[in-house]
Amino acid sequence: MISMSKRGPTTAGCRSVCRRWLVHAMWLLMLSMCLPACAADDYLDPEAAFRFSAVMKDGKTVAVSYAIADGYYMYRERFAFQADGATLRTPAFPNGKVKFDETFQKNVETYRHAVTIDVPVRANGNFTLNVTAQGCADKGLCYSPMTSKISLSPTGGGLGAKLREAMGARQDQTATATPQTALPAASGVLEYQSRTATGSASGAQAMRTENPDDASRIDSARQRIGLALTKSAKPFAACLHAAFCLM
Repeated sequence: MISMSKRGPTTAGCRSVCRRWLVHAMWLLMLSMCLPACAADDYLDPEAAFRFSAVMKDGKTVAVSYAIADGYYMYRERFAFQADGATLRTPAFPNGKVKFDETFQKNVETYRHAVTIDVPVRANGNFTLNVTAQGCADKGLCYSPMTSKISLSPTGGGLGAKLREAMGARQDQTATATPQTALPAASGVLEYQSRTATGSASGAQAMRTENPDDASRIDSARQRIGLALTKSAKPFAACLHAAFCLM
């Protein structure tokens, strides 16, 4: 009689399969933990991606600026302004670029590279400006809204503007006055050099005519004067050298 038996999986086989699945699960867990960390290394910190600054443009306007890193952009509608110790009015935004945003599923106006927003302000003294903004990276990461604070004074920008205007006016006045004072001095120097050169040439010519045998001494004196001219740039020495060269 032939007996037939149905064999099922052994205990050793189950253990092998379980070990394999456990190894795969561990690899998946390690990969899921590594990917966010590796992806975060590819993005800038929000302070570096969107560098904030603000100055008083004049006594009634704050210029709020952001330097935006390449590959990043900011949303116009995500800006918000609030001040402690001052009253703000409607900000003046520059024109941005309109694009369809996958995150908000609508057309939005964005800024790249740099943006400056003029915020009218009315303050009697120092105040604190709070600016909230949000931006994203082209690679898909959107940052949480960030708030920046800065203390300002309504007289800060006006003083700087007045100093710049005063310096510009002084430069213009100096540039206008310089030709008027320099021209007479230059004319006097040229006239003095002309008279000295003429007189020296006449005296040297007379000395050669009266002393024809002293040519060697004149040549020696000429060489000494030429050597002195290499060490001095005085106009009188230059004139004497020119006079001896005419002999």
